[in-house]
Amino acid sequence: MLTLPHRRSSLWWGRGVPTVPVTVDWNHPLSAGLIGCYVPGCPAQYNDLTGIGPTLAPAPGGFIDRAATQEGYGYSCNATNSSLSSSAFPLPWRLTRGTLFWSGSTNGFTINSTNLLLWGNIQAASGSPPNCCYGIGISLVSGGISFLYSTGDTAQILDPDTQFFDLQLTIAITFVVGGAINIYVWDRTGLTASSGTWTGAAPDYTLGPQPSIGVDPVMDTTDYSATITTAAYLYNYPMTLPQITQLYRAPFSPLVPTARTSRALLVSYPGGPFRRWNRTYLIR
Repeated sequence: MLTLPHRRSSLWWGRGVPTVPVTVDWNHPLSAGLIGCYVPGCPAQYNDLTGIGPTLAPAPGGFIDRAATQEGYGYSCNATNSSLSSSAFPLPWRLTRGTLFWSGSTNGFTINSTNLLLWGNIQAASGSPPNCCYGIGISLVSGGISFLYSTGDTAQILDPDTQFFDLQLTIAITFVVGGAINIYVWDRTGLTASSGTWTGAAPDYTLGPQPSIGVDPVMDTTDYSATITTAAYLYNYPMTLPQITQLYRAPFSPLVPTARTSRALLVSYPGGPFRRWNRTYLIR
């Protein structure tokens, strides 16, 4: 029996981008409520590993980054025209509560001409710049991590005014429409947490939302996030901090190889097919 790499082998560890074809391990506790799972650096590239979300299309300026991050390969948004997006938006993503999770690296956020969407979705029909239904953003004002959302078609932002310039970052945001918003960011100094409240009603999901990673496809002609995305997940409920901490420590642990084992071909040879080694001598 030939065994392919698994999460505890030298080729499979919880913080490393998978190098073999993978799928969601639906028996893993961190896969509960998972409705979007993008790992651009793995063989699946821009496909949602849950099978719920659309396949995303890279803009001409984006690519699988050749300079690996600490976690492995990812999708680069280090130039204009480098969004990773789709015009398809599945019904399960019309959330009134949820969790956004992003992991990757940054060259240092800069203050742009507008708030930038790092992972989430935009209201395509709401003008330019478009509003985000919900998303992890980079604030126009502070240049820091923020939560971008819309009440109907009106743009809103929760900006803790905290900047991060580390090479490696992990971000998670939980939200409830009309309720609590929690922002968690890990850098080399550890965890920084902030919170706020969703103002107003739910987003208007009839305005053609577009899932996006790196930057939204409207603003990518002039702005970019200077990031490399290794993981972008979406959950349909607000995760607890212990759950998010576990995901931060091993963001790829809810995944398993698509084929765990493969049988070797039986070969005949002198002495029969049942020869085996037993310590220091051969038993036939």
